[in-house]
Amino acid sequence: MKLKSLTSNIFGLLGAGVLMSAVVSCSGSDKSQALESAAALADSIVSADGNANVEVSENGVGMDASFRISDPQIQVQAIGQELFDAYASQQLKLVSPDDINTISHALRGTKGDITVQLLSRDQKPQVFTLSPQRFVELQKARLSQLDPGKAKEQAVKVAEGMCPNPKAHEGAVRVDVALVKGFIEYNIVWPSQKDLANKEQSVLTLLYFNDLKKSLKDLGDLEQPVIDLLTNLGIDGVRVQYSAEDGEKVIKQAFPWRELQKPIEKYKI
Repeated sequence: MKLKSLTSNIFGLLGAGVLMSAVVSCSGSDKSQALESAAALADSIVSADGNANVEVSENGVGMDASFRISDPQIQVQAIGQELFDAYASQQLKLVSPDDINTISHALRGTKGDITVQLLSRDQKPQVFTLSPQRFVELQKARLSQLDPGKAKEQAVKVAEGMCPNPKAHEGAVRVDVALVKGFIEYNIVWPSQKDLANKEQSVLTLLYFNDLKKSLKDLGDLEQPVIDLLTNLGIDGVRVQYSAEDGEKVIKQAFPWRELQKPIEKYKI
């Protein structure tokens, strides 16, 4: 679930403080200066890890926030508006309403928006726009008001390109990914029942448990917010399943988030 692409300090900009006296000034130059100050402060927060930056937009009325995703498995185009909004709303609720309103007023002063770009090498950028009004609305919104069904579909779509430990199932026909009974399920389909001979549930733990845990650990400080989002969407963890095209035998193992957050183990083979 390397969703670091989605969350890599996107909402650090919300902590940027702008003096209200400058924001409410009628002077156009004061409003522009307030926006520049807000962008500079926002940039100092989101660029801490070197993967993001914020600056005043070229037209001088809004902010451009760019976030670079290092994991090529994450297809940024799979991150839709509904998933973005669900995460934004969750994180904005951790910020004081005064800070939200300060940023919103600064943008209203220049009639600008926040343009967020998710960037990944060799991929078309994914772009989202937050108007000052939407900025405030997301902070107040309940998840039920943000199309959680669509957000859930998009989370599964992101997961499609991130099957754990692909080398472990080289030779499989395909991997079907779906949300099944509250778990993102990777159904790894083999050509024949013979491929499942002598394979038991413990094999799935051996091959996939640590790889899944590493994916979460790689998120760093974003691990818990991502898990919180998926849990709020009704996704309780990941399931890996082996099946075959010519028979009914199935081997499966569920990995709830609480298990995936445990330390990586060394298995004896």
